[in-house]
Amino acid sequence: ETEFRKYAARFGLQPDDYGKMFKTYTGVFRICGIKPKSRKYSVLGESITNGRVYKFREQQVRDGIEREEATS
Repeated sequence: ETEFRKYAARFGLQPDDYGKMFKTYTGVFRICGIKPKSRKYSVLGESITNGRVYKFREQQVRDGIEREEATS
């Protein structure tokens, strides 16, 4: 969480986005980390359905947060 808050702005995210839900075409995920050295898939998201952690592009996550907030 500390690392996410430290690097979030670098990837166009807010430090408070940690733990937020986001939707993609494959399901709903919760932001659970960040990989600052990764160039393509820097945001980690935990699947709500199976608990597995997946890597995402930051734009995917930003769009997914907007989608999730629009339906809430």
